[in-house]
Amino acid sequence: MNASALIDVKNLEVRFDIPEGTVHAVNGVTFSVARGETLAIVGESGSGKSVTMLALLRLLALHRPSSGRVWLDDIELTSLGEKELRKLRPRMQMIFQDSYASLNPRHTVGRIIGESMRVHTKMTTQQVNDRVVELLDLVGLRAAHRTRYPHEFSGGQRQRINIARALSLSPDLIVCDEPISALDVSIQAQTINLFADLQDEFGIAYLFVAHDLSMVEHISDRVAVMYLGHIVELAQTETLFEATLHPYTQALLSAVPIPDPVAEASRTRVSLVGEVPSPAAPPPGCVFSTRCPLAVDRCRAEVPEFREITPNHWVACHLADREGSSIVGEPRGRLAGHDGDLTASPTAQSHHLTLPAQSTFPTDPLMRFVSYNIQYSKGKDGCYDLERIADAVRSADVIALQEVVRNVEAPPDKDQPARIGELLAQHHWVYGPQCRS
Repeated sequence: MNASALIDVKNLEVRFDIPEGTVHAVNGVTFSVARGETLAIVGESGSGKSVTMLALLRLLALHRPSSGRVWLDDIELTSLGEKELRKLRPRMQMIFQDSYASLNPRHTVGRIIGESMRVHTKMTTQQVNDRVVELLDLVGLRAAHRTRYPHEFSGGQRQRINIARALSLSPDLIVCDEPISALDVSIQAQTINLFADLQDEFGIAYLFVAHDLSMVEHISDRVAVMYLGHIVELAQTETLFEATLHPYTQALLSAVPIPDPVAEASRTRVSLVGEVPSPAAPPPGCVFSTRCPLAVDRCRAEVPEFREITPNHWVACHLADREGSSIVGEPRGRLAGHDGDLTASPTAQSHHLTLPAQSTFPTDPLMRFVSYNIQYSKGKDGCYDLERIADAVRSADVIALQEVVRNVEAPPDKDQPARIGELLAQHHWVYGPQCRS
């Protein structure tokens, strides 16, 4: 248990039995949240984000996670009975994604917000009513709104009602399950600013589940990236956005629009091939290996360890280097398992690149994603898109160059290897074929 954490989760697992087998919804998830901190959980739909939050709060129909432990301060939630857990509910609240479905349409706003106070406290009716008015004012609504019903409000106003209800018992932790995804952009900004103001005023810790990475960057202190029930990367927000190590995280970041038409038109996106595997039949080894453009045989056979690569930066990837470099991260001149040389995966014919003595690498984050697209440069005729390869070479990106090596495997056009070699030579890279037995 992390003594300094408000909420501490260790090896949390959630499994559901279905006729086709067992769904591994959450697998060995570990993280902690300090008081007053915001931890964002991001990932594709179906990655296990919401199930993790529901399991943490013991809101699943099964009542308890399949395995793992969760602490609130020094109290282990996973071992508590319903009566003991009920006493802790005021300290843990949740804001649901659907602002309308989570409000009882037959109750007025005043009754919805005041219900938890009537259940968990000994406040009088007048005290509850006064507190409801106070909460409505806090979230930007008027006292007169307490007599209205949910259908009489806009989506943004309904979400403010949900926030007021969550705040009614002065919780230590609020779990926000995609609370802004159904709101207009202008209302999203207002809601996010409200979250930040409330955190500054009351010291609330947030677990923030979201798809919008630009909003996550704005509000969160740390970010955890989930894929198929696993956390694959966890780091401080600034570190994650500037020095991403996991290929899945880079794919997510490359999908974030850039508010600059010129930069947006010139960027190269990471295109992941295939669909997310079924959690009822996860692939062996790394769960991302079926879609990862850099996967090697080890990835398909061995589950990667979730390890700390640099201080407070955790990643589950075999290709991440313990000194902080990774063949999937921003190049620093050294790759995992290589001492300056880049060698392609074992094939009938592979190639070898030697770095010059002094190399400078681009800091432009757009170039990080170039390498992923090189592997798709091979056309139906088996030949390579030399223009795309030239763009990668001009970037002096060591990752992109490794992808050039990975893909140049005896194309039908026998002149192509030589022409690629010329491109490399123009930019001071040494290139030459090496046959392996």
